[in-house]
Amino acid sequence: MKKRLPKVLSILAWPLGCLILAIIMWSLLLARLNDREAEIGKDALRDASIQSKAYAEQLARAVSQVDQITLHLKYYWNYTNGHLSVEDQQQQGLYPTSSLLYVTISDRDGKLMTSSLSLQKLANIANRDYFLTHKNHPHSGLLISNPAIGVRSQRMLIRFSRRLSDADGNFNGIVMVAVEPAFLAPSQDESALGKKDFIAL
Repeated sequence: MKKRLPKVLSILAWPLGCLILAIIMWSLLLARLNDREAEIGKDALRDASIQSKAYAEQLARAVSQVDQITLHLKYYWNYTNGHLSVEDQQQQGLYPTSSLLYVTISDRDGKLMTSSLSLQKLANIANRDYFLTHKNHPHSGLLISNPAIGVRSQRMLIRFSRRLSDADGNFNGIVMVAVEPAFLAPSQDESALGKKDFIAL
């Protein structure tokens, strides 16, 4: 009986040792996988941070470019005493139709005076939120409106506008640059985005 007990223990020792070894190996594997998952998460966050900063810089440049256009339009409209022709500028290639960018100037009553889009579909913007904001609030800063479908372009547009004032500082109309969202979107390789990745502005 005494001889059988060590024999049984030695027989059980092998499977028990293998089980303990398997548990240790499994624990090490899980720890390694958790470390790898954490490392992948950190890498993904770092890459997303780097890309978002680059895209933010591109967006800032695009908005700055549009802002400069509104400032130039305002200056030349005042300088020419309202004789600026956006149509002529477009014919000279300043506002190519492929640029996703449209320019319009209206008078104090909302009547469209000159535009890079046809004036036939819409002649007056006096009831538009952006026009009323400039009319009722005498600030000279850049106004960026919420995206909305344009009546003339039939496209989703984001409008950047500035107030025009006469010599006495009274409201005298607006200059507006409307851009399609793609104009502001970062230029990138779509294949670089994963199935669950997205970019939002």
